[in-house]
Amino acid sequence: MKTVSSILDAILYSIRTPERSPSPVKLTLEEKFKTANPQYHYQYESVLDLQTLYSEFVPDLPWNASVKTLRQVIITSQDDEVKSKGLEKLSRAVSAMAFPALPIVAPQLFNMGHHLIAGVIDAMVAHSQFLRHSMGLLERSPIPEDSSLSDSDLNIGNSAANKGKGKTEKKDAKKGVKGKADIKSKALPTTKKTAVQVTAAIKPASSEKQKESSLVNNLLDSAAEQYYQEKLYIQTYSLICDMLRNMDVLFGESVEV
Repeated sequence: MKTVSSILDAILYSIRTPERSPSPVKLTLEEKFKTANPQYHYQYESVLDLQTLYSEFVPDLPWNASVKTLRQVIITSQDDEVKSKGLEKLSRAVSAMAFPALPIVAPQLFNMGHHLIAGVIDAMVAHSQFLRHSMGLLERSPIPEDSSLSDSDLNIGNSAANKGKGKTEKKDAKKGVKGKADIKSKALPTTKKTAVQVTAAIKPASSEKQKESSLVNNLLDSAAEQYYQEKLYIQTYSLICDMLRNMDVLFGESVEV
């Protein structure tokens, strides 16, 4: 009985219906292109242009989505003008897929970026005013655009005022010299030497001190201005770095959402 049973099992196993082979999977044009051209980034319109270009050279056979195959087909063309135009279209479409497409910037992202940049500019102006006030520097007043006076006019006016002032000082000095000479003439005879000595005696002794004081003030102002610029540079750099970090966080969250 065991022998008969084993024979029957062997017969039944041999006559059973074999398993059906799976049907081939039909790939889309995108899947074919990505498989055949892994070095390029798929773009729907560019791939359609390549498919249309292939059909212009080989209208009877379907394209296998390979850029290399399309290039070989174009190169084998006998018409130089058609070949040149075909290679130009191929290069334009392939260049568009050489890099990944940039994401479309939404209006919300633009508004957020504009708000952050405007905030940094306001903070820079506030820091600048605070530094100048705390360091005792004069506020910088902008020159009006519609100013009718040019730099040359201002220089001419200043030089004229200085000349007028110099003439007045010379007249006053001459009067003083004359008065001093009259007093001296009663005791001593008037000579050219005494007139020169009197003129030298009435010159202000503080002119040299004023020049030295003005020079020291200019040096101090220059040093303070340089220190102000360095501090403002450091604070501006920090503000821009903070803005870029905030922008990166906000834009990253918006893209993920």
